[in-house]
Amino acid sequence: MSRVEDRRVAYSTLLGENVPPAQRMVTHTWSGLFVDLVAAVMADALDLKEYSAVSEALANKRHSALRRDLEVAGSLHRTYWICALCVNQHANICGGFAHEPPLEDSRAHAMWERGRRDSVTNEVFPCCDCEEPKAFNDQPDGCELNKFDEM
Repeated sequence: MSRVEDRRVAYSTLLGENVPPAQRMVTHTWSGLFVDLVAAVMADALDLKEYSAVSEALANKRHSALRRDLEVAGSLHRTYWICALCVNQHANICGGFAHEPPLEDSRAHAMWERGRRDSVTNEVFPCCDCEEPKAFNDQPDGCELNKFDEM
């Protein structure tokens, strides 16, 4: 998350109001790799059916070649709305995890437990201690999670 003075904000906030509307909307999974998210977006821009070659090119730092491919495809300036970047996560989910499912629902509980841990160290992710006010769907005007139709 980006910061403005002592507040944490969505990256899109830093861009200001003179940003063209998104042509594509992209969701994400917190368990995925960021390089794969970027590769999937670039694969879409290149009209590819899968993203592994783009992911490999990114990992191997072939950025100039990818940029050239995007220019040739005419999609270098296509705009994407990526929820992980455009929604201020500090205004909603940074302070904790989803409600813990009952232990009786072992599959759901196992998924919840796995999702709150680092897949490499198995440590529980630390929760953020920011003081950003939280707003959920019970406060629709202040909530950022319900604005997908307006993107």
